[in-house]
Amino acid sequence: VVISLHWLFVTSRSALSLLGVGSGGLTAVLDLFSITIFLVFTTALVVWGLANSKAFADIGEVARNGQPGLSDGQLEQCRERLKACMRFEKPHLDPSLTVDDLARRLSVPSWQLSKAFNTEVGMNFFHFVNGYRVEEAKRVLEDPSRNRITMLQVLHEAGFNSKSTFNEAFKRHTGMTPSEYRKQAQRPAAFEGVAMGR
Repeated sequence: VVISLHWLFVTSRSALSLLGVGSGGLTAVLDLFSITIFLVFTTALVVWGLANSKAFADIGEVARNGQPGLSDGQLEQCRERLKACMRFEKPHLDPSLTVDDLARRLSVPSWQLSKAFNTEVGMNFFHFVNGYRVEEAKRVLEDPSRNRITMLQVLHEAGFNSKSTFNEAFKRHTGMTPSEYRKQAQRPAAFEGVAMGR
C-alpha cells in the first residue's frame, strides 16, 4: 500500500509536469509527500527487521557456506563418522593432513566438517588431530622395547612434522614433556629388570 501511494504521487507529479498543469508549489508538495512516504516505509522496514531478527536466523549460515544449516542429528552423525575414521584409518599419522583431506575421507563438505568440529567436538581441527598424534606418541614412549628410539623418530612416527609443535601439543595434553613422560612410563620396567638381575 505504501509503495502504491509513493508511485501514485510520483506519477501524478510527472503527469502534471507533462501537461503543464499546476503550480510549482503543487509539485513541491507532491514531491514532499512522495519522499516522506518512501522514507517512513524504509525506516519501518529496517526497524521491523531488527526487531524480528530471528526471521533471518538462517541467512548468515547460507551466506557463509552456501548451504543450509545442519540439524543436530546431522552434526552428531558427522562426529561419529569422524571418530570412527580416526580410530580405524588413523589419518592423523599423515603429517600433511588438512581439513579438506579429512572431509574427502568422510565424503562430506569441508564446511560441514568444520561446523562439526566447532559444535560437536568442541575444539579446532589442529588440536583435535594433535590429540590423536599425542596418543600415538604415548604408545611409542610407553613401549620398553623401543626405548632407544629418538624423539625425532617418535614425533615423525606419530604424525608430527615439527619438534616445537610436538612438544607443545604433548605438554598441553599430558602436562609433561615427552622425555619426562618416557621416564615415568618406563620406570617400573627398569626396576623390574634390576630386581630380576638380582
